[in-house]
Parts: sequence; C-alpha cells; structure tokens
Amino acid sequence: MVCRLEFEIYQLKNNVISLAVLTQDLPNIGMALIKKKLSAKNVPINKWYQSNFLKKVINPFIELQYNNGILLGAHQQNILVEFDNQLNILHTHYRDWE
Repeated sequence: MVCRLEFEIYQLKNNVISLAVLTQDLPNIGMALIKKKLSAKNVPINKWYQSNFLKKVINPFIELQYNNGILLGAHQQNILVEFDNQLNILHTHYRDWE
C-alpha cells in the first residue's frame, strides 16, 4: 500500500518513481509497472533495459564506487528514477544511503 501511494505522489511530480514500485508486480494488472508502460508504447523491454536502465541507474552506481571509493547502500525503494514521456530515464536519485 505504501508503494502504491508513493507512486501516485511521485507520478504527479515530473514522472519520478521508486525502483521498487517500477519493478514490482502490481496485483491489479499481474505484471511490473515498467513492463506495462513499455508495452503500451511498443518499446522492447530488453532494448530499454540496456539503453536506459543499465546506463542511467546501474552504471553510475558502480562508477561511483570504482572511481571514488563511495559505496551506496540504497535499496530499490530508495532509488528514484525520473522519466520523460517516452520512458527514457532522465535522472537517477539515490536516497537514504549509508
């Protein structure tokens, strides 16, 4: 329930959503939210994953550790991704890391 509420709040603010909400199967549709959104726009999930998710979410996370020795402990609920209308990831925000 909390994730659903968070999604509704962030969706109203520049298409920002937590990674947990994005990848979790939603009970009312039986699939992950990102899969539903990509399917609606006829975007292949594998192409989106490689061109957007890995480059904009995972690579910065790894590069920060490799280049600067900074290790973030953010879980999926603390990684926020911001999209444009074509579902391209514009920014990744890491919060609550130690």
